Amino acid sequence: MVHNVPLLYITELGILGFAIWILGAAVALIGPLRRRLPHPMADWQAAHLAILVAWATVAMFAPLAQFMPNLLVFMWAGVTAGCVPWMSPLSARPQRAAPTTPAPPGTPADVARAAPVPS
Repeated sequence: MVHNVPLLYITELGILGFAIWILGAAVALIGPLRRRLPHPMADWQAAHLAILVAWATVAMFAPLAQFMPNLLVFMWAGVTAGCVPWMSPLSARPQRAAPTTPAPPGTPADVARAAPVPS
C-alpha cells in the first residue's frame, strides 16, 4: 500500500507518463475553475474547489484505492465544466444576435430594403 498517490503514479508510469497524466488531470480538474460564473453557478464552482482540495489532501497522505473518491472529483469537474460556456458543447451555447448596424449602401441587403414592395 502506498501513502502518496502521485508518487505511485510516477513509479508506475515513469516521468513522461506522469507528465501526461498530470497535464490531463490539471486540464480536467482546474479548467472549470478558471472562469468566473454568474451567482447560481458560482456555488457549483465553490463546491468543486472544496471537493478538489479534499481529494488532493487525501491523495497525498492515504491511498485512494476505492472507486468513489476518484469518481466523485472527476464527475464534479464534469458538472462544473458544463456550467462554463467555453467548455460546453457548441449546440448548448447561446446564439449570437444579428448585427444591428445597417448594411453599407449597394449591398444586396440594402438594395432589397430600398426596392418597393409590390402590392
